[in-house]
Amino acid sequence: GGTRSTNCNFSGSNKIEEVGWYDENSGDKTHPVGEKMANELNLHDMNGNVCEWCQDDGHDNYNGAPNDGSAWGNDEEEGSKVMRGGSWQDSHYTCAVSSRADYGSVLWSSFIGFRLARDN
Repeated sequence: GGTRSTNCNFSGSNKIEEVGWYDENSGDKTHPVGEKMANELNLHDMNGNVCEWCQDDGHDNYNGAPNDGSAWGNDEEEGSKVMRGGSWQDSHYTCAVSSRADYGSVLWSSFIGFRLARDN
């Protein structure tokens, strides 16, 4: 969430209720983006609401990960992809910035999405 969010459990806050929809406040549904507080980069819903597919392929640990912010592939055509952020049905633990999971890239559900961003 930027330099001021360093060491926060969630993107922009240590309180999930301020920045995300999760199992205890979502009413078992997704919500429109922007109803919760934005992080310092003015990004909303980086935790909770829907898990987000990432470009990175799944790995067991961070050994060998690039340190320049680039995507981390594993040279497989159809491997697993990383999901981050947690969803409306997940606990606050799963919504933490440190939480990640990898699943087959053909998985779909109402709690999985991806982020479209534009530079204004």
